[in-house]
Amino acid sequence: MSESPQTLAALVGELARLRREAERAGEPDVDTGVLATVTANGRPSARTINVHFAPDDQIVFFVNRSSDKGLALQASAAVALCLFWKASRVQVTLDAQARELDAPTADLLWASRDRNAQLLAWVAARHPEGDAQTLRREFESARRALSFERVPRPDVWAAYALELERVVIWRANWPQSGRRRQYLVEGGSVILSDRPPY
Repeated sequence: MSESPQTLAALVGELARLRREAERAGEPDVDTGVLATVTANGRPSARTINVHFAPDDQIVFFVNRSSDKGLALQASAAVALCLFWKASRVQVTLDAQARELDAPTADLLWASRDRNAQLLAWVAARHPEGDAQTLRREFESARRALSFERVPRPDVWAAYALELERVVIWRANWPQSGRRRQYLVEGGSVILSDRPPY
């Protein structure tokens, strides 16, 4: 990292650059992260999600409102996200508030998603109680039926953007661990501090 990001836009740009670096290094799951939420009764919960770096300096993801994570986000907007790119030896952790985006914005972001992910979400929304065999069958049916059509975003699927509060970037420097760079976001400004590796 040649220069430390001074603004939120620059910080998100740096994260997007690290993502591209991991992709060039051969990272197979470059858009996969672990999202941690807090349930209504205060219990933490974590799961993998697909993360999208939007053109307008936002980090976004989609959630089924009726899922466990969707219900947790309705109870508390406080989240943490961990991105680990093994191929480039970089880990990024983010503390943030998750803000639901309006429907037109969600539709625009939905259109940029992988088509198979769109179809799977669309089928799952239509068959919430379907077993694996049913979902596979309906997925193939939907793929044929919508082969040349736009896959609509189900109303139950919402887009969330992360309002960053704290970002920590850790780059491994084997055989010794590298230092962590911590960025605290205050308004549109970013404050950098170096942290020990552990």
